[in-house]
Amino acid sequence: MAARKIRSKKHAQKRKEAQLNKIKLYAVLFFVIGGILIGVTHLNSVQIDDIQVETDSYIKPEIIQDLSSVIIQRPLLGVIRRDNVLLLPRSEIRKEIRLMSSRIKEVDLNISDLQSLDITVINREAVVSVCKNAQVASGKCHLVDENGFIFASNGTSTDNLLQYTTQEPPRPGTQLLPTHRFENMQSFIDIISEMDIDTRQVDLEPAGDVTLYTASASEEEDSGEVEIRINLYQELSQVASNLQTSIDSNSFISEDTDETGAEVPVSPFSLEYIDLRFENKIFYK
Repeated sequence: MAARKIRSKKHAQKRKEAQLNKIKLYAVLFFVIGGILIGVTHLNSVQIDDIQVETDSYIKPEIIQDLSSVIIQRPLLGVIRRDNVLLLPRSEIRKEIRLMSSRIKEVDLNISDLQSLDITVINREAVVSVCKNAQVASGKCHLVDENGFIFASNGTSTDNLLQYTTQEPPRPGTQLLPTHRFENMQSFIDIISEMDIDTRQVDLEPAGDVTLYTASASEEEDSGEVEIRINLYQELSQVASNLQTSIDSNSFISEDTDETGAEVPVSPFSLEYIDLRFENKIFYK
């Protein structure tokens, strides 16, 4: 029994020594690899010594260059240089450049000749503008890209853009609408434009209700404006089809009759509103 205990102690001691030797080996490998890495990152042949920026942003390229230079000069663990092609902090550079402005959509980085960093900043393109209802007259509006993302105008004119309005102040860096809802809304506006209905303003209201202020785009049509009321959660392509059918079949009837007592069709632009929110039913006044 005593001999068995002695053998167990010796076995445990050997295992402990083997574990310590393994730890020592890992430590040596760590320092060797770390030393090699530090040495390689200090080689002039792999160090970034030129930063080129291509952008049509209002942010000057020099500012982006300076920011990128500051980022790559921050050492890893306090000793390992990152201003080289091996440890270039690409994700950090992209992130901090994008944080400079909500207008920046993408940042592309490319290495040329091992020592030059080429940065391309791609900006968002505005398709509509957005303001709070009470601020429309003040011109305090922001811009919205094709995905429904709001970004600051930074002095860019919004005069030629379709205007959306909201109940709450729109905030740059957020979505005006979820992308698919915004795309559906824009598609609906495009479809009714083919019916010679020109959308002048879009009011986003609670519970997904939307009011479009429209006018005739046809020279043959009587002048006038009509509100078109829909809901974001409808199948908007079907809603547009229902509207087209009503226009083609002269379904909008005057409250008055002619001399014979017959109903008199009227232009949709002589109406106050057309309400399309109730499935296949259309209400108008």
